[in-house]
Amino acid sequence: MNVNIWNDAWVPGAGNGRIQCQQIDIRYSKVSDLINHDDVTWKHGDIRALFGEEQMEKIISIPLTNRESPDILVWRGDKIGVYTAKSGYFQKIATEGNVLHHTTMSKFYKQIWGLKVPSRIRIHLWTCIS
Repeated sequence: MNVNIWNDAWVPGAGNGRIQCQQIDIRYSKVSDLINHDDVTWKHGDIRALFGEEQMEKIISIPLTNRESPDILVWRGDKIGVYTAKSGYFQKIATEGNVLHHTTMSKFYKQIWGLKVPSRIRIHLWTCIS
């Protein structure tokens, strides 16, 4: 019941996860304000009036539960919703591309790591160059 409609990234799909609209309606502040709590359904009319058809489709695709559990935000860059350095790295690569991959230094580092010498020598070379 704590997710803010206007400030939090809670809308599924492509983009930054935030609501895209011209005007904020102060009668609604939390996502829970968009839910009929009696029958645990989305308030389709209110959502359509506030955000339009396209965003309404994204919002109503979010499944609701009749359990009284608190709203939480999850990491959108991972299937299980948990942030790790690895998932953050892959999200960055997916959104910005791997810029380092195409640089000359990247090729040089690959050559260092491909040397047929003991690991400690490769690590020493890498440390010296870095």
